[in-house]
Amino acid sequence: MVGVLTLLIHEDAVMLRSLMEKQTQPTSREKIQAPYLLKSGIIKIRQHLAQVLARHASTLTRWFRIYHPSCGFSCDFLI
Repeated sequence: MVGVLTLLIHEDAVMLRSLMEKQTQPTSREKIQAPYLLKSGIIKIRQHLAQVLARHASTLTRWFRIYHPSCGFSCDFLI
């Protein structure tokens, strides 16, 4: 299926929430909040996540594709 993003987030929702609460910069917090909302099951669709975070869907995809050592989470992409 073209355009389907399958994301495997290794950390659990509790770990992501604690990382999110430790962030001091708003953008860093959003970069942790995105996988947290997906992992916790609050949001299931990338477009809805983009609306909640007020970011473009392609921005979220870029966040997930780039490893951010400062954020402290890891994810794999399944193609």
